[in-house]
Amino acid sequence: MTIKPCLSYAFSVIINHSTIEKAPQEGTFLTFSGIFDTGRGGRIMAKAMEAADRCPMEVCLNILTGKWTLKLLWQISKGPVRFNELRRQLAPIATKTLARQLQTLEEQKMITRTVYPETPPKVEYALSALGMTIRPVLKELCTWGRHYQETISKKHMIDGTAAPPKD
Repeated sequence: MTIKPCLSYAFSVIINHSTIEKAPQEGTFLTFSGIFDTGRGGRIMAKAMEAADRCPMEVCLNILTGKWTLKLLWQISKGPVRFNELRRQLAPIATKTLARQLQTLEEQKMITRTVYPETPPKVEYALSALGMTIRPVLKELCTWGRHYQETISKKHMIDGTAAPPKD
């Protein structure tokens, strides 16, 4: 079955039973999200586009977007970590979701996966050389988040409201 993307892309993808048959070419970085309609009421997310062909901010946002991406990078930025340790730190993330997110970050060259020849097998995830360049950004995001919390807390204390409105 051939599926037409909902958005315009410079490539086509053939999908059969939720599996991408045509792999991205060498040098293609997984950076751009697209939603493909399967025609059976389901949707498939795909990320593949030449990073060099995109706006740098768009590339950044597409790599870092997602519910778990920044949380994963933050935990891994503290040092090498094993799969189950990440799963505990990011609860309630599903095992399948964690595995998929780690695989995506590895494909994007943001993290490395090291398998130690032991029984039982030991696998550690760490930031790659490219991934290490995101550490200052993560630290600044944390600093900004702290500043935001303090600002909101002060504002609501002055306003007399107990907590920020949930919108």
